[in-house]
Amino acid sequence: MVPIDEEAVLNAHYVWGKSTAARTLQTVLGVTVDGWYGPATRAAHLAENAARGFDTTGVPPVPTTTTAPPTTAPPAGENTTSTAPSVTVPVTFGGVGAELVAELLNQPCIADGDLSDCPPEVDVLISGLVG
Repeated sequence: MVPIDEEAVLNAHYVWGKSTAARTLQTVLGVTVDGWYGPATRAAHLAENAARGFDTTGVPPVPTTTTAPPTTAPPAGENTTSTAPSVTVPVTFGGVGAELVAELLNQPCIADGDLSDCPPEVDVLISGLVG
């Protein structure tokens, strides 16, 4: 078996969600190997990089649910002051916000309230919450 270059694995750039690279990282971190880069993997990744004195540029940020407002021009003569982006409140699952459910279930694809990018087993978990 070829040894893993732990420094290269810890300093690589990762994306939130499922990937083969996440499996290798989880192996190096000694956490549950499920191939999902989520809150638990991120926390372990940050802690391990800090313990070894590595930077964290490869650690992905937690997904957000912000959206920008429509960019249509106002009719002539109306106020043209721009507004800040609005924040979309995630849907709830059994009275619990999507971001909290994502963290509790270690399924980052839930955080935006859109389950279309989640694996099939997540639908079963959510169905249990919402009945």
